Amino acid sequence: MTAAIDFYFDFVSPYSYLASTVLPRVAASHGAVIDYRPFTLIELMQKVGNRPTTIECQNKGVYVMADLERWAKRYQVAFAPNPAWPRIDFAELGRRAGRS
Repeated sequence: MTAAIDFYFDFVSPYSYLASTVLPRVAASHGAVIDYRPFTLIELMQKVGNRPTTIECQNKGVYVMADLERWAKRYQVAFAPNPAWPRIDFAELGRRAGRS
């Protein structure tokens, strides 16, 4: 039986992007397949009483950008915020990903 990795991700999350750049290599090294499972992070946060503090708190947002740059460097992948981000329909991306 092939091992499987359930990868829960949100298209809006840059950490999901960074994880997706290394996960295939990790899965391959363990003979596993990846089961991609999109979800909506903001909905989860609402269900558990959390808030998007990286958006609400400017200092945390600055820290997160520095942290993302460090992880990108460690993973040796390109990283830059998408300038079209405010216009992307993330809900539609999730619906389309759920159909595949």
